[in-house]
This record gives sequence, C-alpha cells and structure tokens, in this order.
Amino acid sequence: MRIVEARLCFWFSLMAAMTLTSGANADTLELKSGDTLENVVIIERSEQRVVVEHPVLGRLEIPAIEVKPEEVKTVKPGLFGTRFMRGWDRSAGAGLSGSSGVTREFNLNAELNASFESDDHRAVFASRYFLSASRQNDKYGNTNNDVTTSYLHDFLISDSKWFYFGNGSHRYDQFQSWTHRVSVVGGLGYDFLRNDDWTVSARIGPGYTRKSEGENKDEANGVAAFNATWRISDGNSISFITSYFSTLNDIPEFRSLSRLEWKIATGIIDGLGVKLGGSYEYNSSNAGENNDRKYYGTLVYDF
Repeated sequence: MRIVEARLCFWFSLMAAMTLTSGANADTLELKSGDTLENVVIIERSEQRVVVEHPVLGRLEIPAIEVKPEEVKTVKPGLFGTRFMRGWDRSAGAGLSGSSGVTREFNLNAELNASFESDDHRAVFASRYFLSASRQNDKYGNTNNDVTTSYLHDFLISDSKWFYFGNGSHRYDQFQSWTHRVSVVGGLGYDFLRNDDWTVSARIGPGYTRKSEGENKDEANGVAAFNATWRISDGNSISFITSYFSTLNDIPEFRSLSRLEWKIATGIIDGLGVKLGGSYEYNSSNAGENNDRKYYGTLVYDF
C-alpha cells in the first residue's frame, strides 16, 4: 500500500504541475509595416523566417525581414501542439543505481520540473521521487519511497529588487517518524543579483507545518532561505539552495535543508543532459537519526 501511495503522490504532483502551468501570457509580434499579431506562439525563428501559431489564422510563416527585430522573442510552444504549458521551461529526468553481492541494492530517482518568468511574477514547480530497496536471501527489505513536491511563486515589484513570495510543499517518506509533512511559507524576498548568467536571492517569512505522526502535529515556523544559480553556458549550470525552519512553538528545535546540483549538457541530443547532485536535511526533533543525505545522478531532458 505504501508503494502505491508513494506513486500516487508522485503522479498527483505531475497533475498539479499541469494545473499550475496553464496560465502563461500571450505574446504580440509587431511587423515593420506597423501591423501586429496578437496572442501568437513563436515556434521558430531564423535569419530567413519567423514561424508563429495564431489562435485564428493558424500556422503562419513570415519572412524575417518583415518582422521588427526587437519584437522577435522565442517562446517554448505548448505540449502536443496546444497552449498548455506554453512559455514554461520544462524538464524531466530519471536515474538508476544498484549493487550486487551478499546484499543486493536498487535505487531509482525521478524528477519533474517546470518554471516560468514574466515581468510581474516567477513560478517554480518541482517534484522528486526516490525509491530504495535492498534484497538479501531472495527477500526484499528496507524498501523506502520518498516523494517531495513543491511550488514557489514570486510576486515581483516593478523597478525593485524586493518581491513577495508564497511557497507550498508536501513530502511523503516511509522512513521518517512522520509519513506526510505539509509546509506553507510566505514572506518577503530580495534579488541580490539577477541577469542572464546569475540568480542570487534570499527569502524570509513565517510558515506553518503539519506532520502526520499517528496524530497530526502542528508547528509554527520562522523561515529563511537562500538560493544561487550560475548558468555557465547553454545547458550547463550549477545551483545551490538552503533553507532553515525554526520551530517557534518548540524552541530550540529546527530543521534545515540544503541541495547542490550540477547540470551538464551531453551535446548528443539538444536538451539532453546529466545532473549530478546531493541533498542534506537535518531535523533536530527526529527520533534516532537526525541526518538525511542523498546523492544522485540523473539523465534529464528539457522539453
């Protein structure tokens, strides 16, 4: 039942991503003649032509010389030829590892990510699934399913590095003292650096956490987070994020989570890459082991 529940959590997160990513804004293409094409999806651009999808006129091929250069902006089309998830950066990945001997071990990790940015808001959806199992004497034991889903939304302030944010997350883990943990956080953020190569931001605010430990346990939190991303080149990046949750109704208890990832383009297929990463979570209130470490390699594809 727990395996089924974990898989349901992961597929539910996928459905949540589909729901959350359906509201991208439309684009306007301006021609040198002064005419404009509203609500178009720019599918392709080259030195010879610009290919767009118009909601009424359908697919149009326009000579590039007829389009104002500053108005040409490549936007990812929606899935399956629709406007669904149009304009969002999307990626999915999976990885396997194992060992064989007296004890056989098997590990699987999978992920689904989507992000969007406009002049007035930013959004990031992420879902991760880890499965680990060991087998000894032809019997599986210590099988664990771990699913984490999160959604972060930044409300940008015009001409300011400050912004407001809201963040919700859910984690299912069979090996924790709790089975489900739901957290909601909101507050104020600041962009120290944001350009084509770097993103460096910090967030702080109050939060709320509910854990299922036989009976539900509620926590009031004070939350601080920091994230940095270095986009080295097309398809190559390094990202780091760390978060600190203080348990206000049970001081000095706290938990922290840090993650470091390096994404490398393979150069074999456009959009195909390898991600090497690791995460570390510390929870002072956990019974027994307080540390949770993960190391993983994932084959990812941007679509």
